[in-house]
Amino acid sequence: MYGVLSSLEVVQVVYAERMKKDRFLPLPSSFVQFPRSSSEFGNRVGCLILSGGNGTRLGGEGPKGCISLPFLKGEPSLFQILCEKIRERGRHIPIAVMTSPLNHRAILKHFCDHHYFGLDRSDLSFFSQSLVPAHEVLRSHDPSPDGRGKRDVGGKSIVCGMPGGNGGAFYHFCRQGIWDRWLCSGVKWVQVLPIDNPLAHPLDSDLLRMHREFGVDLVLRCVHREDAEEEVGVVGHRNGRLSVCEYNELPWEIKYERYQGELKFFLGNSGVFSCSMSWMKRIHDYPLPLHPVHKSGTFCSMGGEGEVPLFRYYETFLLDLFRYADTFRIVLDDRARSFLPIKRRSDLHRLADFYRMRSWDGHNQHTI
Repeated sequence: MYGVLSSLEVVQVVYAERMKKDRFLPLPSSFVQFPRSSSEFGNRVGCLILSGGNGTRLGGEGPKGCISLPFLKGEPSLFQILCEKIRERGRHIPIAVMTSPLNHRAILKHFCDHHYFGLDRSDLSFFSQSLVPAHEVLRSHDPSPDGRGKRDVGGKSIVCGMPGGNGGAFYHFCRQGIWDRWLCSGVKWVQVLPIDNPLAHPLDSDLLRMHREFGVDLVLRCVHREDAEEEVGVVGHRNGRLSVCEYNELPWEIKYERYQGELKFFLGNSGVFSCSMSWMKRIHDYPLPLHPVHKSGTFCSMGGEGEVPLFRYYETFLLDLFRYADTFRIVLDDRARSFLPIKRRSDLHRLADFYRMRSWDGHNQHTI
């Protein structure tokens, strides 16, 4: 059943299966807050950018954050857009960028070639997540039992190393000494955002306000799910603990369930959150469940580059650490203001439409 997984990985898979047995319920409204107009900002916040992925699905090569965005004036990269937002907040703001062994050098070169986008090099830290083994899946010419495709007949051999998800971000952040440096510099909260959302607000004043008002471990920014088929994680709780169920793991009844005509599980995970430094340190090495992944495409194999038709591996996600937060709040935002994930090439057209229709304060230099 588990192939060539190590004993620890088998435990993580079993752990994931047991977690799914806990009933997933909608989050009570008492945990949900709404944005306020505020320019509040403190000098005790750092920003962690998750950028371990490549831009294969965008039709480009190299790290996703380095790919130039067509249709925008100057064709900025995702890194440029986020770094310009951070720079507007002031200088000497600690920034950490999580890469992978497959794109680490390219990301460093991108920042160097662009003079760190006006940021102070001493404020930037770069660290790499781990690779996990991927196994080629043999494909039979016989149809699958459901008649929808070819039959998977098992793993063949380890053919490449793939980034193992963002679940190890806090572990490597602490292990490589960045947490200690930030603590010494007075950082109290860390705001985390994925590289693929150009509308994300680094150093978010709403998230900071939640920490200060409620003294919580974690604040998660959410949006209303557009529809039942949207590829976004769903936010709820299990046994009173904050939980996010990934869209590709959602049971049918949760995905489509409605109440008074609206989606009962309406909170979608934007991927942007903030946590206290003390909470991060406490849970950075906690075990995480493994999530199975099947992907195809061209990737760096252990013996060089190769075309891998279909392969299987396991990832871990930071969102699975949310259940360890004793206290938390949700900020429910207007998705048009803060959420436009760039996952596929078609999303680039959506981004172009956003800039065409709206004037984004502070970022008019990228208007078409």
